Amino acid sequence: MPFARAILNGSDRGFSLVGDVSNPLAQRLKVLAAPLLFRVVSEVPILRKWGFWFISQLWTSYRESPAVLQSDPVNRGPKAGYRAPYGFFEASPESGNSLFELLRGPDHHLLIFEGERSDPIRLNVAREEIESLLNRYAVPISIHPVTTENKQLHKRYGAKQGRLFLVRPDGHIAYSGKTSDLVGLKMYLARMFVENHNEPVVTKGAERSARA
Repeated sequence: MPFARAILNGSDRGFSLVGDVSNPLAQRLKVLAAPLLFRVVSEVPILRKWGFWFISQLWTSYRESPAVLQSDPVNRGPKAGYRAPYGFFEASPESGNSLFELLRGPDHHLLIFEGERSDPIRLNVAREEIESLLNRYAVPISIHPVTTENKQLHKRYGAKQGRLFLVRPDGHIAYSGKTSDLVGLKMYLARMFVENHNEPVVTKGAERSARA
């Protein structure tokens, strides 16, 4: 709601400025100053970058929101409430594809980082436990294992050890915690979602969803 109010207030002020035909000064500013301002912003790299960052709303963060949970505050990677970092897969069936390709759509996505030391057995066990946990709740969540070979993604997400990142449909991280400790994830799911009393639906491929 705070972001919605800020964006709507900004839109209202901008519309009022553009639509005001009774103020001669405002009209002159629109005709003379606006084109000059846009030219300066477009030609100066740092201003162009800042303008894109602002207009695209990349400044939004839900770090202090009760709708997110960070169970491991010492992690050096992105915190719950921040936008999920961009990156590419170096290995696995998704090699060469953008991580954001997997995060499209209206569902939640759970990234399971294996950590810097490869342990496929441990990763499979953790995935089975997580799948069992997700099936208890009526929310579509697709699972995406991120193996050790994807070094750049591990570095970008600060995943020296096994880590979980639950990404919301808007691209923000809803939950972050260790793969070895599912207590935090259990708490978050129980707080945010209703229990699922129907049979789970399993999707094909590397993804698996728990659906109502």
